[in-house]
Amino acid sequence: MPYCTVCGTELDENGICPRCAAEADEAERNPTVSKVVDTFQNVNDVTDNIEEEDIEENKIFAVLGYFGIFVLIPIVCAPGSKFCRFHASESIDLILFDIIFATIATIVTILCFHVGKALGYVILALFIIIGVFSLLFWFIGIANAARGQAKEIPIIGRHRLLK
Repeated sequence: MPYCTVCGTELDENGICPRCAAEADEAERNPTVSKVVDTFQNVNDVTDNIEEEDIEENKIFAVLGYFGIFVLIPIVCAPGSKFCRFHASESIDLILFDIIFATIATIVTILCFHVGKALGYVILALFIIIGVFSLLFWFIGIANAARGQAKEIPIIGRHRLLK
């Protein structure tokens, strides 16, 4: 069932929000829902700064760059491609995020298990849920590369390690 992007209420059978349809404007938006929606919709898109020929020639290298050690493929096979450098940078951001996240999650989970098993399992479940979001970010990057788009990955993709 779809939900209102303004207040989060379930839409009726006509696709209208029963809570805010009459007065839904920018001033009355639920700030929490708006922030989450904006984070995923308003990402930096630099596709227009990259030549179409570059995108079409190097799309496969950009996609392969999201598969772990294969991040080196776009860097080595297409060193002059802005499109490949963009996606290699996004992939490196994700790899670094995952390494840091896994390290912190492991340490915190071990410490919580020492305090109590129940707390350890709760924290472990929380970290697994966050890990699923990380996997979602990988899929977003792969999809952007496959579609020929140079869009930043939400939250994580705001850094440029490769210029």
